[in-house]
Amino acid sequence: MPKNVTSYTFFLGHQPHLSVAELEAVFGTGSILEFNQIYAILELQEELPENQIDSLGGTKSIAKLIKKEQRNGILQKQLLNLILENLSEQKKAKIKLGVSIYSDKTFEQPNAQFIQELLEEVRHHAKKQLPDLNLRTVEPKSGSLSSAQIIHSGLLKNSGLSLSFIIQENQIVLAQTIQAPNLKKYTLRDYGKPKPSGKNGMLPPKLAQILLNLSAVKTGQTVLDPFCGSGTLLQEALLRGINCIGSDLNPQMVNDARLNLEWLKYRFRLKDSSFEIFPADATCDHWDQHFDVIVTESYLGRPLSKEPSKQKLNLIIQECNEIAENFLLNIHPQIKNKQTLIIALPCWFVEAGVIKLPVVEKLSALGYNLKESKKVKADLIYHRSNGQKDQIVGRDIYALSLKI
Repeated sequence: MPKNVTSYTFFLGHQPHLSVAELEAVFGTGSILEFNQIYAILELQEELPENQIDSLGGTKSIAKLIKKEQRNGILQKQLLNLILENLSEQKKAKIKLGVSIYSDKTFEQPNAQFIQELLEEVRHHAKKQLPDLNLRTVEPKSGSLSSAQIIHSGLLKNSGLSLSFIIQENQIVLAQTIQAPNLKKYTLRDYGKPKPSGKNGMLPPKLAQILLNLSAVKTGQTVLDPFCGSGTLLQEALLRGINCIGSDLNPQMVNDARLNLEWLKYRFRLKDSSFEIFPADATCDHWDQHFDVIVTESYLGRPLSKEPSKQKLNLIIQECNEIAENFLLNIHPQIKNKQTLIIALPCWFVEAGVIKLPVVEKLSALGYNLKESKKVKADLIYHRSNGQKDQIVGRDIYALSLKI
């Protein structure tokens, strides 16, 4: 590996295909060496910024790759030796150790008991081999530490050490966790703002981050959201120094978004970005303001707590499709060449399968090119599981540009 290249492991969220597409948009296709449903390994030319995780909606944690070693003998013994070797290199008098183990082979998925026994062995051998080391361990609730455990246990602080092992068929990859998201900040932005929305299906902040990253918008540029609602996407943009233009057909939503963004700027002391919000109809109005990218979520239809009848669903689809198609027709002449439009359209998970809007089959006829991921071949669909019951309405995400 060249000296100026650093390898990182990104542990993926609940929508791994979206997570990989986001990483590709942020770091480039060539940086992704391998990926699966659990993690992606990237080689980067520069060190990651300390707060990189705060802008990646699809990543649970980031670890810096330390070592790759061929598998040999008993797994637990090999992991024990790797941990003790790493502890001996820390040059610290006090360490709080956490261990996570990942495997993409279900028959070889170490559980919490395996790690408990491994850590017991680590403590036992450390007393003999490293008698001057004050070692404490943090045990995961499953086979891996959650982001909350990593943060709350202090494993990212000076005396903390969070090691992640990836068990592959012929080798073991060892990495040290360097970043995990502060979930309290997400909760604050989601529910602590003046006008949180209690409606089902509202845009989650992490998905808003993914959509922004898919657009490749940069700090100092301007994003337009013509269906801004209460401003979730705009607030995530402001936090990254991106200027915002937002509009919505509903004046109450416009007022709510304005209050939320004013609160955000005050609460997080934001001075490097600005916003403008006003009422507008996304299907027929014109935006005279300059913008660099468009990132938005179209109307999702009325919330559904259970699968609707076929007749009801057809009416919802017809309404959503008309709004989406009219918007795409309206915004087309307002987009400049090479500008990107990221749009999340509704789709429905029903017994018959996934139902998409009819307009997605007409994107080319409407004058758009689909910008597809080179790494992810699956449709970019966001679909959350709500407890024991999956949500009926999902998001069908497209990256579009003008046909030339």
